[in-house]
Amino acid sequence: MFLAYGAVAYLSAILVFKLTSLLLGALAYWLQGYVNSPEQLLLARFGSGLASGAFAVGFAVASDISSRDNRAQVMGVVSAGLSAGIIFGPAIGGFVGGMVAEESAFAVVCHASAALNLLAAACTLLLLPETRRPRAPAAPAASRAARRALLANPLFCLPVIIGFAAMASVAMMEGTFVVSAERALGLAPLQIGLIFTLMGCCSVVVQATLAGRLARLLGEYRMLLCAMGVQAAGLLFLGLSGDLLSAVIGTVTLSVGYALLNPAVSTLASFAADEDTQGVAQGVVQGSSALGRVLGPAAAGPIYDGFGPTAPFLTGGLQLLVVIALASLWRPGANAEEARAAG
Repeated sequence: MFLAYGAVAYLSAILVFKLTSLLLGALAYWLQGYVNSPEQLLLARFGSGLASGAFAVGFAVASDISSRDNRAQVMGVVSAGLSAGIIFGPAIGGFVGGMVAEESAFAVVCHASAALNLLAAACTLLLLPETRRPRAPAAPAASRAARRALLANPLFCLPVIIGFAAMASVAMMEGTFVVSAERALGLAPLQIGLIFTLMGCCSVVVQATLAGRLARLLGEYRMLLCAMGVQAAGLLFLGLSGDLLSAVIGTVTLSVGYALLNPAVSTLASFAADEDTQGVAQGVVQGSSALGRVLGPAAAGPIYDGFGPTAPFLTGGLQLLVVIALASLWRPGANAEEARAAG
């Protein structure tokens, strides 16, 4: 994912990069159906990771086609689409895999994933216009200077850091919730699956309907801080829960907070970037989130073993409270208008 922003920055056509990412993803998924060793699977998954640069392009396109006034709303809709894929993807995989013999189910699911990537590539080619306006290419030195200026801009770095912390806390919860719910709350696998489904559905609805309205009401920066507060409250409530109802309340609250935070982070990052560095900005945002998804579970395991089943939830909530305090002190009262003036 970190490679995505560099590729987007150097390619002159967003459409070309998105098509390339989707086709590479289709090839990687197809090859996964034929792997017969851990090394081959790792290589195929590496290709899938490179192909995920298409996510950053999607947010860069959203920046191009939206105005500053409605960008949070557009980012919310794009985020809702990604959340819907996360919800329905496993269900589609289970349905497809269940239609064939068990020994061939994995290969069939991989090939179905490749087919969906090809369908997305066809839709991109036929329906997605090139949003990058034709212009003379900037000199390499000027492009490098623009990227360095973006990466050194506090108005860009702060939402990136917040996005990393938020994703790490969510990943800590996701990595241990199944075991914690079984041991501490006595929940059955069906109940746990329904809770995750409810979280995903809440995320889709909130991102598609509330992100833009709250951004206009509060300003993007205040919306970001409020979203972190809601997410922290959900994690802390979940860590203190003792029954199914309280677990549901905690996870839903968490999902609402993160659903609002994601478009706020992408929007503020886009405000800090100029027209030529939108791909860089969204690539770094997506890369920081991916890093949080990797490091969160890695930290959750030792915390779980050392301090108990609910410790990762409480740790994630406290971590976000610290980030909120630091962000409030660093940029008190910041909002989209300040970002616009700085940009």
